[in-house]
Amino acid sequence: MNSDQKIYQAVPIKLLVEGNFAPRLLAALKDLLPLSVVVSRFSSQMSTGMSGVLTSDRSVCKNSALLSTDTLVLPSTASDNILRGPLKIEFSDLDQVPWPFRGRELESEVSVLPVQLKLDSDEIVLARCDGQPIWTMANRHGMAIFRSAFPLLDIAEGGSFSLAFSDQFFVQNLPLLHLLRRIGSAAIGDVPPLRAAFMFDDPNLHWPTYGRVDYREVVTRSRKNNYHVSFATIPLDTWYTHRSTAEIFKQNPDAISLLVHGNNHSKNELARQHLASDRTALVSQALERIVKLEQSTGLGVCRVMVPPHGGCSADMLGALAQGGFEGACISAGSLMAHNPQASWISTLGFLPAENIEGCTVLPRAAFTGRARNAALICAYLGRPIVLRGHQDDLKNGIELLDELAGFVNGLGPVNWTKLSSLMRMSFTQRHEGQICYLTPLAPRVDFEVPATAQHLVITPPPWARDGSCRINFAGGSVRVCAGESWSLVGREGRRIQVVHETATTPVKPLRAARTPASLIVRRLLTEGRDRFLPA
Repeated sequence: MNSDQKIYQAVPIKLLVEGNFAPRLLAALKDLLPLSVVVSRFSSQMSTGMSGVLTSDRSVCKNSALLSTDTLVLPSTASDNILRGPLKIEFSDLDQVPWPFRGRELESEVSVLPVQLKLDSDEIVLARCDGQPIWTMANRHGMAIFRSAFPLLDIAEGGSFSLAFSDQFFVQNLPLLHLLRRIGSAAIGDVPPLRAAFMFDDPNLHWPTYGRVDYREVVTRSRKNNYHVSFATIPLDTWYTHRSTAEIFKQNPDAISLLVHGNNHSKNELARQHLASDRTALVSQALERIVKLEQSTGLGVCRVMVPPHGGCSADMLGALAQGGFEGACISAGSLMAHNPQASWISTLGFLPAENIEGCTVLPRAAFTGRARNAALICAYLGRPIVLRGHQDDLKNGIELLDELAGFVNGLGPVNWTKLSSLMRMSFTQRHEGQICYLTPLAPRVDFEVPATAQHLVITPPPWARDGSCRINFAGGSVRVCAGESWSLVGREGRRIQVVHETATTPVKPLRAARTPASLIVRRLLTEGRDRFLPA
């Protein structure tokens, strides 16, 4: 994503930076936000007209003549203490703490240990570590003055935002992101509502169970504990469908759903450097198999691709968009691992959804590890909470899903639904008076216009073929151009669907090569292992 293709188009956020703070992190944020960074020594003249200040000079925060904007003060030197594993962070239960983290105790890795913060009389503590304050706030002359005991964690060379603010590392950069949301709220706007799904890779419809997964039990528990489970099924497995198993899915679409897991599930199937014609043929064959499954069973399968083992090239993502898929679901780590030279790597992980080669990509994280941290990070950034695993993750029982769902539901009202619906809730929005500005992050977006808005303006995403889009609403449809104000006065209902054409050009499907017998045998053996010898 280039600097002239920012998702957020609004009055720039002007940040005065005094010092050399995480340059790659700030560069990535500049590519995503209308952020203007001014590097200079702090002075009252320079601070005038700034949205915020990033400094290591604590003295400026005590000088009322210099205070004209919110400020974040970071350590000028690193702690001399020896680093020792993850730290337990205790967030205060105060309104000034970002809502997903409020009142929680979490673990976070850090690059250095915190310096000691000596509190002023007017400071409140937003977070502590081992009883010591690590993030504070004071309100002086109407300005918020934040202090952090940690330096910013920069993006590593060849790394991404997703690693510098993740379930593993988040505490060092949270103060900066919180500052940017405060000073740039009008530009950044609102994130999508909470949305979530659980996902299992590999299960098929050959029997009402798949290893430790029992579809009937999943339905019962999901209804009782309010969650949705999607199963990424392999197109190669659609040669046979157990009728009663298909009925479980048909009768419970609110609880369970299907999506696509590769094609033959071979190693690096979607990550290899295929010829363009081979990519097209592979995508075409996967969809052809899925369509046959739908026609024979009456089921609907989400046009969302989950690459085997997360491996997918950018070229293949483009082929998915061209071939009829709504998008893909891949972790940022997998995208980086299989596209190490891509120009978009550094910005991964900030927006509610990625768009790569015209293909919308949602993130996902493992059930194991710091799944709760991952859920909080996604909630804070407006990304869908998609937690995934395999059948053997239920070796201690389906209670794993119940517990994780309880945690996610504790964040507030959550829209648990299938992956195609999660795709269609990918957007950013901001408001100016009675105008709502909407930027879709997927070719097809479902949106409920706020009751206070009288006009809607669609900001086209960078990947749209042109600036125009189609708005479907109750009773009709209208085509609007980029920046055109669409009046909502007198219209009944606020639910709309915005449809953009992607920047890719559809290509003629080709027939894939016959599936080698070795792959068929390998898949049968793998399924047998999953069903009869669960780990």
